[in-house]
Formats: sequence, structure tokens, C-alpha cells
Amino acid sequence: MPRKKVVDKGEASPAAAKRKTTKTKPDNANVIVIDAGRNMEGEPFHDTIQTVEWLLTRKIMRSKSDADRKTAGGMDLFGIVVFGCDETDNPLGTEGVLAKEEVLQMATFDQMRFLSELSPSQKTYGDYAQGLIVALDWLKRRLEDGGDFDKKNLILFTNALGNRDRPTHRTALEVIASVLAAMDVELHVVGLTDPPESHSVTELKEFVAENGGSTYDYSNVGKLISKLSAYQQLTRLNYFQLEIAKDIKLNFKCINYISKARSDKEERMRAVDPRTLKAVHRQRHLFTVEETSKEDGASGDGGQGGPSAGSSSYGFGAFRPTGPNGAAKDNGFKKEEAMDEGEGEGTQQQQEYTYTQVNPEDKAYGYVFGSSKLIMDKETKDSYNLSFNYNRSSVFQLICTVPENAIHPQYMAGTETRVFVPDTRKGAQPAAGAFVEGLLEAKAVAIVRFAFNAIAQPTLVALKPRIHPEYNTPMLYGIRLPFADDIRHTMFPPLEKIDPIKSIEKLDLIDELIDNFMAEGEGALSNSHRQREAYLKRNQLIFEKVGVRTSVIKAGERELTETQKNIIEHVRREFPIVDYKAMKAAERENERQRVAEVDVDALLAGNEEEEEQEDLKPMKADLDAKIAKSAGDEKKGMSLFLKEQFAHIIVNASDSPEEINLNKLQFARSWCIRTAEPKLFNDLMGKLRNLDDIKEWAARCTNPALRPITTVECEKSEVNEEKAKKWWIDDEDDDDDDF
Repeated sequence: MPRKKVVDKGEASPAAAKRKTTKTKPDNANVIVIDAGRNMEGEPFHDTIQTVEWLLTRKIMRSKSDADRKTAGGMDLFGIVVFGCDETDNPLGTEGVLAKEEVLQMATFDQMRFLSELSPSQKTYGDYAQGLIVALDWLKRRLEDGGDFDKKNLILFTNALGNRDRPTHRTALEVIASVLAAMDVELHVVGLTDPPESHSVTELKEFVAENGGSTYDYSNVGKLISKLSAYQQLTRLNYFQLEIAKDIKLNFKCINYISKARSDKEERMRAVDPRTLKAVHRQRHLFTVEETSKEDGASGDGGQGGPSAGSSSYGFGAFRPTGPNGAAKDNGFKKEEAMDEGEGEGTQQQQEYTYTQVNPEDKAYGYVFGSSKLIMDKETKDSYNLSFNYNRSSVFQLICTVPENAIHPQYMAGTETRVFVPDTRKGAQPAAGAFVEGLLEAKAVAIVRFAFNAIAQPTLVALKPRIHPEYNTPMLYGIRLPFADDIRHTMFPPLEKIDPIKSIEKLDLIDELIDNFMAEGEGALSNSHRQREAYLKRNQLIFEKVGVRTSVIKAGERELTETQKNIIEHVRREFPIVDYKAMKAAERENERQRVAEVDVDALLAGNEEEEEQEDLKPMKADLDAKIAKSAGDEKKGMSLFLKEQFAHIIVNASDSPEEINLNKLQFARSWCIRTAEPKLFNDLMGKLRNLDDIKEWAARCTNPALRPITTVECEKSEVNEEKAKKWWIDDEDDDDDDF
């Protein structure tokens, strides 16, 4: 029996020594200070909340594991301080300042909810000096509680207009400057206008510059977001556009793929392109429904990832996923393997992959996408899942890919009830299959911004690759990240002009361009023509470096750039979008023409023979009977008679409109005028006009002979003017006359 190695107690074991030498990098402390005073009403406060949500959303997409912390540079911890609000809760007792958390923590769902419920005050103006003093005191208390912080950032969001009528005391600024230097805190201010709107704005800008800080407006705040990011993406994908047509066809333009086993930077940026798909790895067709592809088991390159001898019906080689040594591996798909008789070792072996088509008529559960049916649990739907409309062209803008554990579990807890399934037509499978295969192999999630079309407002979405457990169909499950709506307008450069492999520098420029796009915001750019012109010129330079030509919009104009026009034209040409407004307008025009074709004169005239034979005396006799029944009270008798007749008219108008003719309505109108009962007739005609389902009544009610009764008509009737006026007033207040 081998003897166990005895380790001296005074000597640490190799494993323990390794644990001691392994240290995680220190965290970063970030205190977000928000001006919620009355001076921030409108677009400034809206842009502030959107920017803070954008920052926190990016920080949520990172891993908590120690391994990732060592490579990513520690965790980003946040605290939020609000000043100029109606609440007071801070250690110093400063009025109108709220310190939300008691500890520094990672970006959380509660912080996002707190921001969504925050609104500017209606009576208090924000004093940024008070907010900074409370924030520094709060940060100092957190540092005293312990914690190793690499960087300490104070991010102030304000327009400084709350100090317009009350200039900041110089002593307060000196105290803030001393504390910033003593605690080694870097100050960033977002939201100051250029040119300054008041002396307070100039004062704050000078103070920030004197103390080594930085200022940003909402057009270039993307630089601040990138600067504060301690999270390094595991995989960096090229900026690309993904379009989904009505039939759910995925058209991947250009995708960068990363292999976790490779460390060299250039090799990590390998591209998965439909034209060079075989250079990446063996890949058989994904998303193929009821199609059979054949593959040659003996590859031309000795099983090291080359293409098979067989070719698919789509013009691309049918590839099969390979393991670390080039051996074929199963990725969870059901397959039927058959070997012809007489075939021995080394001969060609044909493998048939059969994919099951789901019956679209089975609507017991789930949703139908194209020819595929997905079984989903309706009871476990989550309200944060985005409802994807597969009847419209859609656009994705890929931000990055991250490992599944890089996103906080609570954001991925919802049931994936919205799924994208590619079509089975030529050209759709290879690129889509390669992308999903790469995500599955790397256990990664794609973070994208999703919009229904190229000019719609995008929303932040996580795409998870999954294989359906029953049908073995690979799909992209789209999950909306809560409170992560990115409503900033996004432009899409022509992808054919971007080559992601030539230069890593181009990828960095594209990342910067994405940040600029995300920070644009119509509200921020509309405040100043100078800001808009500077923003567009900066993007023009980036476009030129990546080989994309655009035209700069002149200051003050709201027209589209050439890139926007090109992409919109492409989407409309390839995937026509139904113009619902035009369709509704056409329906209304058709209905108008149909009504116009109706012979209104014939409807109003009714049956002339019946009208000639009709005797109105029975109606007069009925009226006299009602008056006699009311003890000679003409007004009361008339009211009873008209109510009875009008109720009969309403019923017949719904059941038998042909039984009511124009003469009866004119008779009723004349008697309402004689007895000063205009309200009864006017209410009757109002009810008849509301019978939209009976088109001929709409034509009858437009007749001038049935116009509403006015007070003047009643006063000029045979009834005494004073009596008519009295009855008119009584009818206004008498609810008993309503029917």
C-alpha cells in the first residue's frame, strides 16, 4: 500500500498555497446622483432615466463568478442618491435628498423599478452641491464598512438650472473638491447644455474641469458608459442586421464566431459567413423541416472539419458538428442512420436526418410560426416576455454575446414563450444554423436590440438557443429584459460595406458607433442644433473609417440619412410591410361609395302607394285619447303619446325599418314643436343616428325635414310663447320625460 504523503503543518499544501495566491481584482464603486428637482421636468429627466437604465442594464449582463471577476476586473457596485425630491432620507438629514441603498451592490431589478417609478418634483429645485455632499458622505460610510475598491466614480445627472437663482456657496464647492481628492473619487457630470444656459452651468463646468472630472451631454454619453465598463465581453461580435420576414426566414448577414478554446485575439475573431461556412466547423442543416440531407462520413480532409462529399439541396455542404479531435458528435437531434448492404469499413456511409413537421392545425397549445408548431405552457407566461409579431419585417441589432450565467438568473427566469423559427427555403439554414450551433457550443446568449422594422424603436432582448425536447428543432428564444427598453433611435449602416475580418480596429470603431447610436435620443438632439450637427459629424468620421459613406444632415433638419434610406428601402423591397393606415382608408372609401350608391330618395319616399292610403287621423285620435286619459292635461297627454310612439319607432327601426316612413317622423316632429317637447324628438333622432348597423337610417336622419328642433321653432309655434318657454325649461330639468 502506498504511503500517504505527510505535509508539515508549518508548510502550506500546494492547493492551499494556490488558493492564497489567487485573488480577485478589487471592485468598482459607482454612486449615481440624480437631480429630480423641478428644473429637470420634461426631456432632461426623461433622458436621465433612460441613460441610467442603459448603464445598469449593461452592468446586469455580467458574471458573478470568481473566474470571470479575475478576467473582467472585479464587479461594478452601485448606489443611488436622489436630490431635489420631495422625500428626505440620508444620514446628514439634508432636506430633499434621498439615499436609496444602505450598501453598494450590483445592478439589481429593484434599482430598475425604483428608476421607473421616479418622477421630478413639482415644488423643489435641485441643488447639486447638496446632492454631491450627501453622496460623498454616503460613499465614505460604505468605505468605512470595509471593501477593496479599485475605482470610485461619482456620476452626477443634472442640468444645474436648480442653482440658477441661488448660486452655489464657494465654501461648499471647496469642501466637495477636498473630499474628492482625499477619497480619490472621479467626478462625471451628465446633462449640462452647450452653450451654457445660465451662470450656474458655467460654474459647475469650471468646477469639474478644475478637479479633473469630465462632462457629457446626452449625445456623447456612450463614451462614459464604455469608460465605466469593467465588464469585458467574452465574445465580441460584429455589428450586423438580422431581418425576419413574414414567413420567419432568418437572414444572417455577417457574424463573428468565437471558440472558447482559442486564446489568440485574431483567431477568436473568426467569421461565420454563408459563403465560407465550411471554414469554421462541420455543420449540418438546422431548421430543416421534413427535408432529408445526405452526408459522406469520410471527409476530404481526414475528418478534421472539412466539408462532406455530399451536398445539400440548398447549395451548401451538409456539415456535422465535430468534437475536440474532429470526431463527429451528437448535438441532441434525432437521426436515423442506415448503411447499405455490402458496405464495409472505409466505404461511403449515408446518414439520413429526418425532421418532424408539426401539424399547424393542432392549436391546443403554443404558437404557430411558419410551418412549425411550438408547444408552450400558457399558465407560465411571463409579462416581461416581448410579444414578437411574425407578420411584419423585423430587425435585430446584435450588441454582444455573453455566457448564459453572465445574466442575472431572475432576468432569465421567465418562460420563453416567444420563439423565432427560420424558414426551410434555400439560403436560410446555413447561416442561421451556424449561429445557433455556435451559441449552443459556447453556452452563450446573444444580446440584441429588436425592432419590428428598420425605423421602429428597439427593445433590449436576450436570444437563447434551445432545442425543442420533443421535436428536436433548434430555435431562438427571445426574452425581453425587464425595464430595459432602449427607445433611442438606431441607424443601420449597409452591412455589405463592413468587412469584420480585415481589421480589429474596425470592430472597435463599430462598437463606438453602436454606443453613439444608443445615446442619440430625439429629445437630447432636438435641444440644440449644434449638438445634433456635432453628433452627426462624429458619426460621419466613424462611418468613413469603416468604409461606409453617408451624408451629414444639416443642423435643424429631420430627414433621414442615406444609410437609413437604404436600409428602409431594402426592407420594403424584400419584405413588404402592410400599410394598415392605407388599408383602413381604402375600407372607409369603399364603404362611403357603397352608401352613396344607395337610392336615398327611394328610401325616404318609401312605399308611395302605402303612403297615399295611410290616414294620420288614427294617430290624432290616439293623441286625443291620451290627453283625455291625462284629465285634459295636454302636455302630459302629449308626452305619453310621443313616448309610446317613439318606443315603437325605436323597436321597428331595429327589427323592421321598412315599417317606419318619413311621414310618421315628420308628424312626430310637428307635434313636438306644437307642445314644446323638443327634447323628446331630439333624443329620438339621436338614438336613430346611433343605429350604425342599419345604413338606411343614417340616410334618413340626414334629411333636412328631420333636423333637431330649436328653441326658436317652439316659440314661433301656435302654442303661447310664455307657455312654450315654461315647458321648455321644465323639460330641461324633468327626468321623467326621458325614455
